[in-house]
Amino acid sequence: MFASGSDPFLVLRCNGAVRRTATVRSLLQPVFDEHFDTDMTDPAAQLVVECWDENSFGSDFIGVATVHLR
Repeated sequence: MFASGSDPFLVLRCNGAVRRTATVRSLLQPVFDEHFDTDMTDPAAQLVVECWDENSFGSDFIGVATVHLR
C-alpha cells in the first residue's frame, strides 16, 4: 500500500549547530511549529534548511534552501 503523502522533516544548520524538527506524518503541505535558538556571533552567518522525506528504509532528500542572515 502506498502512503497518501510524504512524511517530511527539516534539518536546520547554523553556526555549526544542527537541529532537526519532528516528522510530520502523511502531509504534502506540512507546518513545522517549532522554535530553535542559536548564537548569532558571525555576521556572515547562513541558515541552511534541508527538507527530507522519512520512510521505513531511510530518508529521501527533497530540497534545500540557504538564507543569508546578514
